[in-house]
Amino acid sequence: MTKRLVSESKLASRAAKAVEPAATAPDQAFTEEPEQASAEAERSTPDSSVEQATDTMMDSEPTVAGSGEATGDAGQAAQLLEAPLVADGAVPPNGLTSEDQAKILELAKLGKVEYDRSRKAAASELKLSQPVLDELVDEQRVKDTEESTLANPEPWPDPVDGDGLLTELFDTYQKHVIASDEARIANVLWILGAHTHDCWSHSPILQITAPTPDAGKTTALKFNMMLVPKPLAASNVTPAAVFRVIAKLRPTLLIDEADASLPEKPDLRSILDSGHDRAAAFVFRCVGDDFEPKQFSTWCPKIIAGIGSLHATLESRSIRIELKRKGRTEVVEPLPRGNSPLFDRLRQQCARWAKDHVEELSLAAPQIPTEVSNRAADNWRPLLAIADAVGGKWPDLARAAAIKHSAETTDETHGIVLLGDLRKLFADEAREGGKNLATKEIIQKLSEMEDRPWAEFSKGGKAITPVGLARLLKPFKIKPRTVHLQYGGKASGYDPDWFADAFKRYLPTEQEEKFAKEALEEGTPANEETESKAHPFVARWKSRA
Repeated sequence: MTKRLVSESKLASRAAKAVEPAATAPDQAFTEEPEQASAEAERSTPDSSVEQATDTMMDSEPTVAGSGEATGDAGQAAQLLEAPLVADGAVPPNGLTSEDQAKILELAKLGKVEYDRSRKAAASELKLSQPVLDELVDEQRVKDTEESTLANPEPWPDPVDGDGLLTELFDTYQKHVIASDEARIANVLWILGAHTHDCWSHSPILQITAPTPDAGKTTALKFNMMLVPKPLAASNVTPAAVFRVIAKLRPTLLIDEADASLPEKPDLRSILDSGHDRAAAFVFRCVGDDFEPKQFSTWCPKIIAGIGSLHATLESRSIRIELKRKGRTEVVEPLPRGNSPLFDRLRQQCARWAKDHVEELSLAAPQIPTEVSNRAADNWRPLLAIADAVGGKWPDLARAAAIKHSAETTDETHGIVLLGDLRKLFADEAREGGKNLATKEIIQKLSEMEDRPWAEFSKGGKAITPVGLARLLKPFKIKPRTVHLQYGGKASGYDPDWFADAFKRYLPTEQEEKFAKEALEEGTPANEETESKAHPFVARWKSRA
């Protein structure tokens, strides 16, 4: 009994210290009789709170001396009472000791290879699963980044002429990067779009691509990095790091070497995809010990650089800037190293122009050319609105660039290209009196086509396989079956009748292709009638001239 009274006395004393700073007692989590609850509601002094906490503990099962454990409400109260002692070196609320935190900090500073080599042993040392360790390291990296020098540029002190600013950006781009005029126009408009990002309902990705290495891709990425707000570059990132960085920092995210990293990370692609439409620019993850669902924003400007094409979903959300390797007679200047007065001024002027036109751009509804439709229209709407606000020659230049871009990217997913090639193969077979085609024959003929990806479509640069063919046709509800062949026999293959709906929905009719070809190759006047019949494919054929 004496030991019990001493234990209860100590608990009461510590309870008094725990609640002493409070001005009023919080709602208590203990069950009381109605009349007691009414009386307690009138008490608001620290002393009454101490009495209530003490009475509750006295009525509960006490802690057994020396056991270090408690049960029932007394156990909860004891845990709360012990909380002030955590700051003195005990285990913090997240379950990690100071030594654990130091280890996490050390791991967060490692490079990709070093971390991968240390990951298993570190997880064992910390008594964590490897996925949980990855999450903790990613969170620490986000914190480290948050403490870096990411900041919005200070706006230029004087009002900025938009026409002069875009012209200087265009000329500066031309000095350092080899690209078409339309690509430069799109890029400099996109830079202003990054500075006015919260004015828009859609966020087009700026895709910087080249067919081969050594074509200025990294230079173009650095050019943009020196001009956009809050640039944050990364060559290899995890999905968890990406959405946490975006949610905390709202940077302009620049991802390099996309051809090496993105194909193996479908989760990362889906996160980047989600950031295109502001209304759906978020992901949900379960966090904390209780696995509470939490929403993370994915809304920020993004630049993705790599060799070749992106995944179709990313490609359709992008404005493509295709670079060219410098010719023998072409001259480009290297970008300045370190701080550049020119780029610092241009960046500040972009910020000032954006600040002065936020309200106007938020209400903008630019006219979209008829050749630019669907998601391409979403991508170009911010850039066209900026061009209209700048005025001068830029509205016409921007729309010409949008039309050419749309013509170059219309129906350019592998599935649509495959449909067009298959329609041609079926037409050739019909002219020879046949109809169905065996899968083996389709593979052979596709691989023989020039200027098509099929000869090197599969992993390792090998020709497209029957499985790859079926996978591309699956979204159109077309799959291989046993078919009768022209010269007798049966084989796994395809019947052109199965493609009728897909051909109708996704490809121009033969008459439309004929009008378009005549308008370009045979000099047929591209009058309003032929334009309307061939739209939007006339633009595609004209762009090939």
